[in-house]
Amino acid sequence: MRPIAREWDEREDFPPELLAQAARLGLTSHAIPAEYGGGGVSAVTSALVAEELSWGCAGLAASIGATMFPVRPLLSAGSEEQKRRWLPRLASETAASLRSRSRSPVPARMSPPSRRARGARAMSTC
Repeated sequence: MRPIAREWDEREDFPPELLAQAARLGLTSHAIPAEYGGGGVSAVTSALVAEELSWGCAGLAASIGATMFPVRPLLSAGSEEQKRRWLPRLASETAASLRSRSRSPVPARMSPPSRRARGARAMSTC
């Protein structure tokens, strides 16, 4: 990722197939318990995964990390029935792939001004 991360950052995008590939590698479900179809890794291992991904490209690491947003509330406050229903779906490669393609368009008047429009020098986060 690192060799072309700057280019992705300047375009404010990344190839959508990368999130599906990350899902196939288990990177989008590593923190979901194994009994629900995830990797079942510890919090320390999860932090190490995030750190290594961020070294490669912070933007892509943030997108991969965001796939865990619906998981955390289910793990901490969901009923067993909710966990059995939703966690296997969220652990699936298909779910991660769908989340990667669900970029909802934001009307221009509602989107924040780009760095270039604000006159700021484009800074790479990767």
